[in-house]
Amino acid sequence: MRQALAGLAADALSGPDGLAARLRAALDGSLLTTVSLPLDVGTATQTIPAHLRRAVTTRHPHCAFPGCDQPASVCDIHHLTPRAHGGPASLANLVPLCGFHHSTAIHRWGWHLTLHPDGTTTATSPDHTRTLHSHGPPSHSPPGHDPPSCAA
Repeated sequence: MRQALAGLAADALSGPDGLAARLRAALDGSLLTTVSLPLDVGTATQTIPAHLRRAVTTRHPHCAFPGCDQPASVCDIHHLTPRAHGGPASLANLVPLCGFHHSTAIHRWGWHLTLHPDGTTTATSPDHTRTLHSHGPPSHSPPGHDPPSCAA
C-alpha cells in the first residue's frame, strides 16, 4: 500500500503535466528559464524562500481560511506545524492567511487549520464545536460565486 501511494504521489508531481511542472510555469503559460528549486526546504526557517512563497500562493490565490477571499499577495505565510515545534518550510506545511485569520483566529483564538491533499482546508475551533470547510480545490471563483469576505 505504501509503495502504491508513493507511486501515485510521484505521478502527480512528476512529468510534463505534473504539479512541479505547473508550478514552474509562468502565469502566461510559458516555462520559466530558471533553475528548478526544491519545494521542501526540510528545515524550519525564519523566512520563507521566495520560490516557496510563489508556490504556496499559486496553490492558494486567496487566504486559505475557509470562506475568506483576501488575495494571497497581502497574506502572511503560515506554518501549519509551527517552526517552534520543528515545522518545516515545505509546501505541505505552508498556507497563506490574511492578517485577521493568521494573528487573531489562529494565534490568539486558537483555531486549528488542516490542509488536505486536494488543496482544501478545514478550520476547527479550539473547543471542536465548529468546523469550517473550504469547498473544492483553491481556484478563482466564477463570476457571481465569490465566497464571503473575512471579518478583517
